[in-house]
Parts: sequence; structure tokens; C-alpha cells
Amino acid sequence: MIPKDPSLYLMEADGSLSLRFLHCGQCAALTFPANSYGCAKCGAPQDSGEIVSRPATGTLLEYVTVHAPLVKGIEPPFVVGDVLLAPGVVEEVVLDVQDESSLAPGIDVEGRACPDPDGRHFECRFAPVAATRKGGTQKGDAA
Repeated sequence: MIPKDPSLYLMEADGSLSLRFLHCGQCAALTFPANSYGCAKCGAPQDSGEIVSRPATGTLLEYVTVHAPLVKGIEPPFVVGDVLLAPGVVEEVVLDVQDESSLAPGIDVEGRACPDPDGRHFECRFAPVAATRKGGTQKGDAA
């Protein structure tokens, strides 16, 4: 399978996904996606930086279940969340979960290749890496 949008993410040889960022040549900040107009921090043009790949991992900040057909090809209900992908880079992502029960703010998430209905492509969806919450307890755990 090939990525549905290779300007955003790629599959590595080990099967993991990486995200494509713009690394600014003037202030060294990262901007996602790499095909943006330029640096989100200092405004330097895109051609002053370079495209770099980083693991498709992050920290889940918040999430919500969507009950309306807002995204073409995704039947509601589905869960979206804000993920901190790199310092200063927060993106809204679709989460590859059945419901919110496995989620909590602060957990680590990773991008996974989810087959597109066409059978030739995959899309990047994020899912929890581990069941434990950073610096806290999960629902049902003793406090």
C-alpha cells in the first residue's frame, strides 16, 4: 500500500509511520505539514528550510467524539483529538479507536497505517501507544 497523502506521512521500512515537517533554516522551528507556505513561528519562506521526517508519535491533549458526517469517507461516530507532535506543533487528528474509553489527556499516541477503502492506499490514524496515563492513573485504577 502507498500513503494516501505522501506530502504528510510516509511508511518506513520497519512499518512505522513518519510525519513530514518543515525544519526552518532561520529559527530551527518545526512546522507541520511540510508543504505549508513557510515557518509557522517566524514566517520564513518554505524554501529557506528543509523537509525532515520524524516519527508519527505525540501526546494526546484533548479529544471529542463526532456524531455528524463531517469528514468524507468516515462514518460517525468517530473520535478526533489534538495531538502535540513536536514542540509548538499541535494538530487535530482522527483517532483509530472505537470510542473514548481507551483515551485520557496526556497519553502517548502513534500514527498507524489504516487501509483506505480503495485497497491501494493507507491513511494515517493515531491510536494509544500504552494503556497507562503519563504521570497519573487510568479510570478504574486505585489513586
